[in-house]
Formats: sequence, structure tokens, C-alpha cells
Amino acid sequence: MEPNRGTDIIFQQIAEKDEKLARLFREFTDRLLQESKMKQGRLDNGIFDPLKIGIKDILIPDHDSKDFNIIPGEYDTLCLKMCVCFAFDKWQSKKGFNGIANKTIDYWLSCYRINKGTLILSYAWDDLDFIKKYKNRFDQYTLDPQHTVAVILVSSTGFSLQYINR
Repeated sequence: MEPNRGTDIIFQQIAEKDEKLARLFREFTDRLLQESKMKQGRLDNGIFDPLKIGIKDILIPDHDSKDFNIIPGEYDTLCLKMCVCFAFDKWQSKKGFNGIANKTIDYWLSCYRINKGTLILSYAWDDLDFIKKYKNRFDQYTLDPQHTVAVILVSSTGFSLQYINR
């Protein structure tokens, strides 16, 4: 499967909720694919290898990072409308989904009235653990129609939408 296959569908699903968040999704997934090609982030069989790409590799140098918060990052920064989170480690680790999700929830609590969109890119996914530990909190946050949360799994087969508020 081509790594960018399906990104248009995911873009549309996010855009139905929040156009700006969808554009951030497109920017970061395009950047991941570019970096993968530059670093030859391919496995032996030619499949996309996301583990060769780090957060600093995909931060967009010419993008005004003052447009959105980044997790993990500086926590004493001002609250902004958009937040992009990178869970680029194993599920249970501090820099994996568990650690980043907890930091994101803390961010939501402190920036509830300002934050509108959150994009989480993750290298690991555990559906049962997500449902048990996080889904209710994500759903509660997105009860406010001004909040959109999208979780994207980045894997060797490309990108897949794991969560978006209904």
C-alpha cells in the first residue's frame, strides 16, 4: 500500500469538522513522506518506515510555529487555537501515546476556551487501551462542538484515522 493512499479521505473527514486542522494534517503527513524519501525511510521491501523520522525532521521550518502548540514541547507557552501532538514512541512510553495523551489532556484543561483543534500523530495504537483509558475523556472534551480531535496512526502502510469526534 502506498503511504499516502487514503490521506485525501482522512483530510476530508477532518475538514468536515475543522478545515484548519485538516490543513495541518496535510502539511505534516506531506512532510513525513518528504522526509522519508530524503532519509530513505523505507524498509527492505520498499514499505514506508516511519520510525526513521523524528519530530524535528517534520517540523515545518518555514511555517509559523506560533500558529499552534506542539506537544511534547514548551508547556509555559500561551494557549493557541491549534495543537499538534507527536506520540513517536511505543504506546506505553512517556513519548508514546499514553504519555502524550496525558499531556494533551492537561493542555486541554488549561486551554479549554482557546484550543479548538488537536491533531495527534502516533507511531503506536492500542484500540482496547484507548477505549478503556482515553476515549471517554476525548469524547467529553469534544462534546463542545468547537473542539475537534483527530488521532492519526502513522505506520508502514501509511496513515489511518483512529479517532475523530462525532
